[in-house]
Amino acid sequence: NYRFGVMNEHKKNNPNAEKEYRQAIEKNPKHIKAAWRLARLTASKNDPAGAIEILEKLTDGPHSLAIKTFLAYCYNQLGDFERSRALYLEVAEQDHQAGLKSYREVDEVPERFLAASELGALDVTLGNFEEAKRYLEMALEVNDKDFVARNSYAQALRRLGLTEQASAELARLERERVEFDKITILRDKVNQNPNDTEAKIAIGKILFEYESERFGLFWIRSALATDPNCQAAHEFLADYYESKVDENELFRSKAAYHRSRVVQSQPQSADAH
Repeated sequence: NYRFGVMNEHKKNNPNAEKEYRQAIEKNPKHIKAAWRLARLTASKNDPAGAIEILEKLTDGPHSLAIKTFLAYCYNQLGDFERSRALYLEVAEQDHQAGLKSYREVDEVPERFLAASELGALDVTLGNFEEAKRYLEMALEVNDKDFVARNSYAQALRRLGLTEQASAELARLERERVEFDKITILRDKVNQNPNDTEAKIAIGKILFEYESERFGLFWIRSALATDPNCQAAHEFLADYYESKVDENELFRSKAAYHRSRVVQSQPQSADAH
């Protein structure tokens, strides 16, 4: 049931996905992955209270930090800032690696330090600017591309009177917004022509640079799905995997594969003229 739910969710058939997840939970009330996905779909329908009902009894175990982070988000949506902040705080004070380990229990690997980022944003809303600065710096140390954290960080700096730092952050955000605005036009091009690999590559590069390596790579690879010989995609992926070899030796073969697919332009000889 869980796997059928994932398949249906992937195909955007959320009603069937919900049905499968509920059946999985009926058979095994402690099926954490099914409960997580069902809660996420429920919250996406503007029903955070329903999501809380699904997850509130599942906060014990190796998945607890992920569950508590999501519950904090739901309470925030309901306007229960005190309970939301307490949960975010509990998670943010843990080692970030512990949080990642918890998320793996629900089949997710977030790129952001979600608890610290959202806690900082909430503290800005509540006027706790010193605390906000602390947690937002923790979030940005984990992921420098966390747009939510950086936007809140600029606000916190400004309210603390750190005008020079705030101006620098706001200038960076403005540069990023200019790039993100390009994505709307590029998406329209892809919608009009799904085979437009140039637009897909452009979207991928913007997302990779300014928001998310994962989403950026998704768009770069989508160009290869359209054109397996797309040179720009192979070259980008070859460069990417070559830069990651020190982290994981398995990337060496991937880098070699994509580099082998890049057609080297041959210089013309003098006789050709």
